[in-house]
Amino acid sequence: TDIDAPITEILESPILYVSEDNSEIVMGMEIYETDYEGYRIIHLNKASTNPNAGKTELILSFGEDIYPLTFEYIAINNFNKTNPSYFIKTVFPYDENFNYKEVDADIILSTNPTSSPSDASKYIDLAEYINTDDEAFRKEYFANAMDAAKQGNALYYVPLDISCSGIMTSRTNAPKGQDGFSFDSYVEFVDKVCNGIDPMSKTPNFEMGKVEYFTALFKNMSDLYIYDGKAHFDNESFRELLEFVDKYGIDAPEGYGGAVANHSGAVQAVIAEIEEHNASATEAKIEGKIGAQYGYLYDFDAYLERYAYYAEEIGVYGLPSFDGRGPMAVSDNYVSVSSSTKFKEPCVEFVKLLLSYDIQKENDINPICRQALRDRCEMSIVNANSRIAVEAELSGTKPFVIPDDAIDKYIDVISSANGVKSVGDSIENIIREEASAYYSGRKSLDDTISVMQKRVQIALDESK
Repeated sequence: TDIDAPITEILESPILYVSEDNSEIVMGMEIYETDYEGYRIIHLNKASTNPNAGKTELILSFGEDIYPLTFEYIAINNFNKTNPSYFIKTVFPYDENFNYKEVDADIILSTNPTSSPSDASKYIDLAEYINTDDEAFRKEYFANAMDAAKQGNALYYVPLDISCSGIMTSRTNAPKGQDGFSFDSYVEFVDKVCNGIDPMSKTPNFEMGKVEYFTALFKNMSDLYIYDGKAHFDNESFRELLEFVDKYGIDAPEGYGGAVANHSGAVQAVIAEIEEHNASATEAKIEGKIGAQYGYLYDFDAYLERYAYYAEEIGVYGLPSFDGRGPMAVSDNYVSVSSSTKFKEPCVEFVKLLLSYDIQKENDINPICRQALRDRCEMSIVNANSRIAVEAELSGTKPFVIPDDAIDKYIDVISSANGVKSVGDSIENIIREEASAYYSGRKSLDDTISVMQKRVQIALDESK
């Protein structure tokens, strides 16, 4: 039966009562609302008949360290109700001791999946079913996220949301129409706007040493160095990239661990400093040490919360590169179909359902469906303006109205994200290892480039 509550909250609710014949279950759901904290009683009764009786079972599992999102459960429920021949059974991939274990699943949902050459044998190439190059598809979806998820032309992991990562700063700090930085313009930007403090190296909670700095820039430009199944490192531009980071980067901070999970902290740090600055500024412009931060833009509500102060002035720009490209496209949630499934067509049908507008509009992170994101943004603006009006009335001030074009500005930033094709974790690890040898002085620049190219080429050949 349908229950007016998120399935994830139901799963976390303690069981208060189970009848002897297991036909009734009573649960207590914790509720945390603005004006109320307490419990909600949920009474479940076993159905007289199984609505999925006679259907073929599809097993859906999750990657390690992932908790299913509400919109994914909505998709599962929708599929089970509407598909006459198949139903999806969700299996949690943990044993009785809560240790992760592989599950022989037909469909796999994952967060930040680990790419590897073995993906070609483990998963179906969904590019055969989803034409991301089709003009109509690219108008309906943020295809830059799809481009970023591809391995070559193959699509083993289909992204279900989109964010962008890059340099967050005031639009007044960057030339109009600029999406990113060349190396020279970035050096000038750091010197003049940031007082010499490079946000790539010293963003709070995201301090990068030279190895991570180089890896981030390489990933953003991997298409310049890996193409046609070959590694192209033995050239002046790749040498310049290594030397640029060596000159302007810093040694790895103590305790650094690739703090991707702390990007929210980094964003909040810049928000606090910008707000403090703007409280006394005559213009909404970021100056001095706060000049910029490295971070992610993935939530429109957070963007709106401080729009009246500075958000319309904030942009996200690409990392320093040879061609001044825009910020990187980033996704958190993906779906894959196992190559061993005997039911390819219904699995692909479920993937397409996850991408549909009706499901994407329930996605709390930036939906990959453009219309779904726009509609969520419109609701957010209505709610934000109502809240601002109430606050203004209480304080006796004139309310600031967030204009509708804030949505266009937000979507423009998301759309400008650079859809770089993933190099895969195996190649990324090689890049890190060899860059570490160079920046620590254990290898010369020439030896680093030579060994890195040989190792990456081997990994590319193994993935064929």
